[in-house]
Amino acid sequence: MGGMMRAVFALLAFTSPAFAQCADGADTFLACRIEGSERRLEVCLASQNLTYRFGPPGAPELTLSAPVTAIDYTPWPGIGRTIYEELTFRSGDYRYVVFGGIEREHDATTGEIIPTRFGGVSVLLGADETPLAAFHCAEGTVDFPWSEAIGDAKRLMGLTFDRQVQRWVPATE
Repeated sequence: MGGMMRAVFALLAFTSPAFAQCADGADTFLACRIEGSERRLEVCLASQNLTYRFGPPGAPELTLSAPVTAIDYTPWPGIGRTIYEELTFRSGDYRYVVFGGIEREHDATTGEIIPTRFGGVSVLLGADETPLAAFHCAEGTVDFPWSEAIGDAKRLMGLTFDRQVQRWVPATE
């Protein structure tokens, strides 16, 4: 990770709200309460597996788990004021596209970076990706710590992200 990326990560790591419910030792991709409800959205990485949970706290309506190699993951390209990443879980004909990000704005008075976290999930159906539902995280409840954990896990499995085709491909020597 480059020096600038480390600096951004350090700043953001210490300003994350404490809403994560991932098990000890697991990395949080995104955790939040869904706007207008008590449901929670949570995506965690543990032991090369990603787990998606959606529903009431402690009693999710839907849980999906898959190896990190089976999940579509689009990492932040490292430019722009918005850090944005997404990953896709599949279950039959359904796709659950989870997104998380941090909008980094400068305070005009102090010059400090003010991070605003956001996230949610879109549910799509079929090859034509018909939108079925979209759930957004409630403001102030978003835990999106932004790390390279998922990318690192994919690289450990011999993959590299090809920005030209926007997908993970086998690494070549």
